[in-house]
Amino acid sequence: MELFINNLILLSVTSSIFIVLTHLVYSLSKDRYTAKWKYYIWLILAIRLLIPLDISIKSLSLNVPTFQGSISKDEVSINENLSNESLNHPLGNLTSMPDSNLKNTSNQTFENTTHKEEISKTEKTKVVKTLTPHQIAFIIWLSGILAFMGIDIIKYCIFKRKLTRWSLSIKNGQYNEVLSDSLNKMKINNTVNLYVSKAVYTPMLAGIIKPSIYIPHENYSLEELEIIIKHELIHYKRHDLLYKLLLMLVKDVHWFNPFVHFMAVEANKDLELICDEEVVKNKDFEYRERYSKLLLDSASAAKSQVHLATGIFGGVKTIKRRFVNILNVRQYKKGYKFTAGIALLLIISNLFVSCGEKVGISPQP
Repeated sequence: MELFINNLILLSVTSSIFIVLTHLVYSLSKDRYTAKWKYYIWLILAIRLLIPLDISIKSLSLNVPTFQGSISKDEVSINENLSNESLNHPLGNLTSMPDSNLKNTSNQTFENTTHKEEISKTEKTKVVKTLTPHQIAFIIWLSGILAFMGIDIIKYCIFKRKLTRWSLSIKNGQYNEVLSDSLNKMKINNTVNLYVSKAVYTPMLAGIIKPSIYIPHENYSLEELEIIIKHELIHYKRHDLLYKLLLMLVKDVHWFNPFVHFMAVEANKDLELICDEEVVKNKDFEYRERYSKLLLDSASAAKSQVHLATGIFGGVKTIKRRFVNILNVRQYKKGYKFTAGIALLLIISNLFVSCGEKVGISPQP
């Protein structure tokens, strides 16, 4: 228990350092590099944060068994002495003892046994009533996970129920034709349904098991609808809903760490930035302007962010950043060297930093 809590705290602290480092590097290079490299760093950190175990070199132990081919003389003599002592034990001569001595011996034995049982009961009571600081920390941590995860599940169930109740399949033949053409162009063989729903205020992709596209109304032009569907299908192909689920679980497990919550917010922003880049890739400035206007109209109608769904959410700074990213015709650099460098530092820190005791080669008799 103590080692687990120590490893959890150490993992959370070291991950916080890498979260700050990643954000700092991105802030200094966002005008030249794409957000994709940061996306992979968040993914690596999220997976590592869900495994609060010590995987450092110190945690590895090597047991070397030793075999004895013969029994030594000392062991033989020890065994003989033990057997002689057992034969000379007072209990072995009970038949030769008088009845009075036998009764006194049995009474004394009973009293000793009763006293030992009382002591053991008292010790057990003390153990049950006394909790170590690490046990208390574990209970608080586990209670926080259940609370945060329960809130997220309830919110999602309410949203999903509302979405199911107020959604209708699109009957517009032209809309369905645009969806079918987009699926063919993007080489998606699975079925993705298109719904109109009063429960949404902005186009979005929702549904972990069976993702579907939801739009708030049917007043979009065919060109606007094509852009919307392309945007959501890019989220679909990249499995961004599963990525969001992973971020939610990490945030719930490390509910006590504000840096992890910050990472989840930034990672969700990066998903939209990457999707924007894919939508306007190799497109002219006029297409980018139409996409920006559609984004602005959707952002003005958006209200609050929905759990486990894509959509136009975020503050003024986020929308402004997306506009700059969309209207910039110049190609951004990939920045994968940042991913490799930070990932390498993360691996090294996990291999050589540990809270556990140093374990060496331990011979096994």
